[in-house]
Amino acid sequence: METTARIFKVQELCRILGFSDEKIRRMFNAGEIPGFKIGSQWVATRTDLEKWLGEERVAEIFDSAKVA
Repeated sequence: METTARIFKVQELCRILGFSDEKIRRMFNAGEIPGFKIGSQWVATRTDLEKWLGEERVAEIFDSAKVA
């Protein structure tokens, strides 16, 4: 069975992390947030966010934001 990684767009990360759109984009461009571009849009996978912030912290943030 193949699993698909959950991908988060900039707008979702703004809501979840509480940062502005501009700050999230700057952080992606600076390599501070692990991610990649699909076309012109920055995205991050939940797995990459867990490595960046720590699995427990991501679970806490996502649970409070009601994100799968």
